[in-house]
Amino acid sequence: MSTQFNETELYQQMRVKSAFDPNWLLNPAKVFPLSFSAATRKAA
Repeated sequence: MSTQFNETELYQQMRVKSAFDPNWLLNPAKVFPLSFSAATRKAA
């Protein structure tokens, strides 16, 4: 994902995921790398 999208675009996509899955229970590392999404997952 980070090859195709810049950091801002990934952040926006993670915000959409958080709206539908606020606890990040569904496939947490399937689309977004865990290292990149760690801060977003903790905030949710």
